[in-house]
Amino acid sequence: MEPRPSRLRAEVRFEMSPIEKLKAEAVALREKEIAAGRAIKHCDALERVAKSHGYASWRACVASLDNVKSPDAERAPEGPVAKMETASEFRPSRLLDGDFETARQSAFTSWMAPGLMQAAVDFSRNIGLLPIYAETSGQGTRYLFWHSPTGTLCEVRSGRAKEAFLKFDQKNRDQGRRLISLHVGSDQRYSAVWISTEHHASAVQFLSRFGISPAEYLGGT
Repeated sequence: MEPRPSRLRAEVRFEMSPIEKLKAEAVALREKEIAAGRAIKHCDALERVAKSHGYASWRACVASLDNVKSPDAERAPEGPVAKMETASEFRPSRLLDGDFETARQSAFTSWMAPGLMQAAVDFSRNIGLLPIYAETSGQGTRYLFWHSPTGTLCEVRSGRAKEAFLKFDQKNRDQGRRLISLHVGSDQRYSAVWISTEHHASAVQFLSRFGISPAEYLGGT
């Protein structure tokens, strides 16, 4: 059963950067075309969106917008924010405190030792729950699970060195999955979740209920 926060006063909405907004527009375009029986690749949708906004190509669009800061980055979030180590190529998920912290603590799994992590994830998949956020610390690893739409694909990797995380990220991007959440611990261990592109927007909405922003790429496609 999907965990439900009980004391949230309002839903937080994290503004996307200009590039992320265009990526979301491309996802919507691709879904529309597929529904109409005209299957197109994600890269083709990106090209069409870029040209519709006056750019010669998606590469040119990214080059133009790469230095534009997202509104969310320029404005401090309301309320105290949990401290998080940041990566140079990525913006990890940010966590809001207050009632959101209470909601997260009630929804997180217990801290688990390495020997239990895979078993917990496999069991949860069998009952329709997917890990949408992961944290690793000296206490172990814990997850936030999501009762996701049918057909959602995801991969979770916890407590990895940066080099390993980068390899997993490239593999998932090549397979059409997007980074949805990222935690970087004080020991510089990366815990990340990638999700099928067409379900990214739904996942972002779910995370916002717990005061968790989606991870972001700071440049590129």
